[in-house]
Amino acid sequence: SSRKNLEVEFDTFQRKAEADLEREIELREADSKQIKDEVRQFEETNKSLTEEIAGLKQKLEFANIAVSRSETQRSEYVDGRISDLEQALENVEKERDVLKTEFDERLNRQNTEFAAFGRDLELQIKEAEDALELSRQSFDSELKAALASKEEAESNEK
Repeated sequence: SSRKNLEVEFDTFQRKAEADLEREIELREADSKQIKDEVRQFEETNKSLTEEIAGLKQKLEFANIAVSRSETQRSEYVDGRISDLEQALENVEKERDVLKTEFDERLNRQNTEFAAFGRDLELQIKEAEDALELSRQSFDSELKAALASKEEAESNEK
């Protein structure tokens, strides 16, 4: 009876531990998917910004060529346009740097959380193994005591 109780208790403990572990895994998989989506989004944004920078650089280069060809006819419009393009380029590069910094911080935070999760899982596994070993030792002790009692009772009947 006590063995049956121990087995039931152990099975309940094991099912709870497995359910907790499955929940944690599902949460981490959702976090992982979110990070992958953020990485993809960052890559798309980075690609878009890189293309925009390339376009702005090309426009700046064309503007510089136009200025060099007509040095004597340089107008305020051309100077203003070059300045606008340079400022736009600088702003886009700053925005890209901010996005990269935010992404790196988020990634580092997630890596830290995953490392902590791994340590927590290792600790939970160790605790479950220790509890299982204690249950086995207790069960073995009770079983030995029951066998000894049974042998003593049989020896007393003879």
